[in-house]
Amino acid sequence: MMLTAINRRRAVQSSIRSERLASLRRRTIAISLGMLIFVGCGTSHTPKSANKITSTPVAETLAKLPLEDRQAATAQRLCAVSEEPLGSMGVPIKLTIGGQTVWICCQHCEAEAKAHPQETSERAQRLRGVAGLPTP
Repeated sequence: MMLTAINRRRAVQSSIRSERLASLRRRTIAISLGMLIFVGCGTSHTPKSANKITSTPVAETLAKLPLEDRQAATAQRLCAVSEEPLGSMGVPIKLTIGGQTVWICCQHCEAEAKAHPQETSERAQRLRGVAGLPTP
């Protein structure tokens, strides 16, 4: 009789442990998925292929810029902060940092560019050099 009560108690404890682990797993998965979904533009992006600039949506977005600005943005090709293709997140934003024109993909990157002007300026210059075009 005593053994049956102990076995029942162990079974209940095991069940509770299993439920807690399942709950923990669900929370971990939910948090992980939330982190994946919440990824937006920022400096944690890995550089994307520069040839995406020729894709139709990007080309259409860049076409909204005046000719001179379009040529300058095309020369830089990628955002000076996130290194995402310019035009992939809407019309690129033109900034002047340290007397140099810098193109960024979105407002989130604008705050980052202004917070780190030297790095942003150097990256923009490097990106224009990568494109094989002279820097202004």
